[in-house]
Amino acid sequence: MKKSSVFLLIYIVFFFLFSAQVCAQVKLNKIMIDSGILMAKMGYFEAALKDLNKAVAMDSASPEAYYNRGVVKLEMKNFHGAIDDFTRVLELRQSYAEPWFNRAVAKEGVRDYEGAVWDYTKALSLKADYPEAYHNKALDLMEMGNYTEALMNFTRAIQYQPVFPEAYYNRGLCRFYLKEYPASIKDFDEAIRLDTTQADYFSSRGAARASLKQFEQACPDWKKAAELGNESAGTYFLKYCKK
Repeated sequence: MKKSSVFLLIYIVFFFLFSAQVCAQVKLNKIMIDSGILMAKMGYFEAALKDLNKAVAMDSASPEAYYNRGVVKLEMKNFHGAIDDFTRVLELRQSYAEPWFNRAVAKEGVRDYEGAVWDYTKALSLKADYPEAYHNKALDLMEMGNYTEALMNFTRAIQYQPVFPEAYYNRGLCRFYLKEYPASIKDFDEAIRLDTTQADYFSSRGAARASLKQFEQACPDWKKAAELGNESAGTYFLKYCKK
């Protein structure tokens, strides 16, 4: 399965502010949060973490400080720490979808797919038009072997975001695992139409075509995938197409 980098970058997008009384400490706290955000955007995660630690120390009831520190910990692959910070955000403020989404991503980092699905479901209850949440939830359902429900979630992701090559590709994989080969080929076709640079898209379409004994169509796909760097596709091409 292919997870798009789009969903990794989403962490840095959702820096949101919460109302607070205007006082010197609050202003200083905001300065530290803003500095942490800036450092994170520049890729200086250790420096960002130091600033956000200070912000948390100044105000242990600041959802914004915990949220952004959780974001930084995600980038540093400190998944347990990120889970703790997003959990604290949710203890303070539960009405935003993004902390649920990002806690789900952190749970994926520790292979807690069931917990991630629960968090994505909560995020979607707060923000129904959230294609990334449907997509990632579907990937986790696939990890759990629940292909039928995963298929429904991929479809919802595409409904909300029609230009979503990763969703078409992963729905194609889901249909492939369900042995729905013609339908999977249609999804791979659409993924390739939207993005011709992904070797896996061509390789998987080749596999689906081969499953239908359509080797004349599979071989060009494997050849293209090999040219784009997929070694397994090159092996299939040599085995089934070079006779």
